[in-house]
Amino acid sequence: MIADFAGMNPLRDPVLLPDNNAQYADNAWLYQGQVRGFRHGTDIYDTKYADTQQIYRIPIDLSNVMDFTSTGSYWLEFPDPFMSVIRNPTVGDQWNRYYFFPSDQYDSAGDNPNWPLASPGPSYNTLDNLIAGTPGFALGIPAPTGGAPTVAPPAATGNTEETRAYVYTYVSAYGEEGPPSPATTATGDPAGTWVVTIPAPAAVDNTGRDIATTRLYRTVTDTQGNASYYQVVEVPVTFGTDIVINDNYDTITANNILPTIGFTPPPAGLQGVVMMANGIAAGFTNSREVWFSAPYMPHAWPPSYALTVDYPIVGLTANGSSLNILTQGSPFIATGLTPDTMTIGKVTANEPCIGRGSIVASGEGAYYASPNGVQLLNTGGTQNMTQSIYEKEFHNSLEPQNWASGRYSSAYVSFVKGPPVGGDHGGFVIDYSQGNNMIFTYLHFTDEIVNAMNDELSGQLFALRSDGAVMQWNPPVGAPGTTTLWDWEWRSKQFRFPHPQQFKAFTAIFDIPPEVQITLGPRNTDQNQVFDPTSQYLTLTVFADGNQIVVREIQKSGEVLLIPGGFKATLWEFYFQGQIGLKHFKAASSVKELKAM
Repeated sequence: MIADFAGMNPLRDPVLLPDNNAQYADNAWLYQGQVRGFRHGTDIYDTKYADTQQIYRIPIDLSNVMDFTSTGSYWLEFPDPFMSVIRNPTVGDQWNRYYFFPSDQYDSAGDNPNWPLASPGPSYNTLDNLIAGTPGFALGIPAPTGGAPTVAPPAATGNTEETRAYVYTYVSAYGEEGPPSPATTATGDPAGTWVVTIPAPAAVDNTGRDIATTRLYRTVTDTQGNASYYQVVEVPVTFGTDIVINDNYDTITANNILPTIGFTPPPAGLQGVVMMANGIAAGFTNSREVWFSAPYMPHAWPPSYALTVDYPIVGLTANGSSLNILTQGSPFIATGLTPDTMTIGKVTANEPCIGRGSIVASGEGAYYASPNGVQLLNTGGTQNMTQSIYEKEFHNSLEPQNWASGRYSSAYVSFVKGPPVGGDHGGFVIDYSQGNNMIFTYLHFTDEIVNAMNDELSGQLFALRSDGAVMQWNPPVGAPGTTTLWDWEWRSKQFRFPHPQQFKAFTAIFDIPPEVQITLGPRNTDQNQVFDPTSQYLTLTVFADGNQIVVREIQKSGEVLLIPGGFKATLWEFYFQGQIGLKHFKAASSVKELKAM
C-alpha cells in the first residue's frame, strides 16, 4: 500500500527508501500527499529584443498586482542576466524612481534603445520616463569640477570681524545632492554683504545627469568653537556661466546643515545591489569590496562605508539588517543598523558559491549552490539542505553552475539553463516544509530557459524562455491560461520481501482535477504503450525482480485490475504515469485480500 506520496531521495538505495518515497519523480506536484502534475506555465509577455536576458515588471495599478498584461504592467528588458533593479526606498517618492546596476555579464547587441552596446554603469530613471522611453540618468551627483568659490568679504568695521568658509554643491532635479566643492575661507564684517562667486559649472558635470540647482553653504561657529556648514541659499544652475550670490543673510542656523560630506557617486562597476533595512542599499565591486549607500539615498556611496572580504564575491542577499555575502570561498555576513556601523564576519564553512543564478533570497536566509549541495546561509552559519537527499556527485550532475533559481511559496525551484537535451529540458523542485513528505522532483519540459525571476509584488516565479516569451511558472488556480497540467511520472521504491511474493490485483484511488478535460478512449492493452495525456488518465507498469510484468491503463478510480500470475518475485516496483491526482495505491495477492485491505 502506498499513501502520502513523497519525492525522490537518491541518497538511499531503492530497497531502503521509505515506502512512500520515489526512486524517480518527474513534474510531480506532491503536496497534500498525492501525486499530481504542475500546471503548465502561462505566457504573460513577449520580449521585444533578441538580446534580452532578464526582465523586470512594474505594476501600473498597485491595487491589481496580478495583472501581468501590457495594460496592467510595464515590462523592462535587459541584456544582462544579473541586472539588479531596486525601487527608491523613500516613502512617497513623487517621481517613482528605479535604480539599475548592470553586472559584469552585461552583453548588449544594441537593439534595445534603452541599453547601449557598452554598459552604462549604475543609472536610474523615473517611471514616467521609463514608460515614455526617455533615457535615464547616470547615478550619483559629482563634486563640482570648477573648484572652490571665490569670496569678496565686506571690510571689517571696528573690532567686529568674522572668519567663514564657503562651499557649494550640485542638486539634481530630483533633490539628489552631491558632495561639496573645496572650501574658500575669508574674513570680513559679518553684518555686510559677502559676494560669493561660484565658478561657471562645467557641462561635463551634467553629462548624463539632470543637475538643476546649486546650494551655497557657509560655516557658523558655536560657543564651543565648533564650526558647521549651514545652507545659505539654493539657486538655479546655468552651465558655462559664473553664479554670483550676495550673502547678506544674518541668521542661517535654522537652515539645513550640509549632509553630503564624504558622499560620492557609486563606484564604477557596482553590481548585485540589494536593499537592506533602514533604506540602505548594498552592492559589490572590484571583486572583493562591499559598498553601502547612505540611508535612503541610493545615489550616495561614501567610500568610508566600504568593507572588504577575502574572496571574489558572487552575489548578495539581504535579510533585514544582515547582508549575506556569497563568495568563491567562504561566505560572509555583514550586520548593522546604519552603514557606518556595519561589521563583517566570516562564516567558518568551506561552502563557496559556484553559481550566481543559484542564489535565492528568502526570509530564512540565502539559498545557493556550493560544490556540496544547496546551502542555506544565515546568521546561524550554513546548513546543507540537500545532504539528506542526495550526494555531492549527484548534486554536481544537476549542473548547479547553470541554474536559474527562484522561490515558489516554500519551495526552491531551479531551471537548468542551456539548449534542451533529447527534446526535454531539466530542472527540479525541492521543498523541505512538508516534513516526512519531503518534495524533490525533476522538472521536464520542452522549453529552453534563459533566466528566472521572482516578482516582487505578486510573489510569482517568472521564467524567460529562449523564444522570447516570459512564462508564469505553475500559476495559481484561476489564473488565465491555467487549463492544462503537466503529465507526471512517479516510480516507487523496490519493495523487497523475505520470501518470493505474488501480486495478483491492484487498485488506485484518484481525483480528476478540473483542468483535465479529456475523453477516454477504449482501454489500451498494448504492453508497449506510451502514456497519452490526450486520452488517458493513468497507467501503471509493474516490475518484478527488475523485469516488466504488465502495463495497465487505469480508467476509473477504485477499479480492480489484475496482474498476470504464474510466478513469484522478491523485488516489486510500481511505475505510474498520469495527469490525475493519485492519492492511494494498493496491491495484493488476490482480489479478496485486496478488498479486505
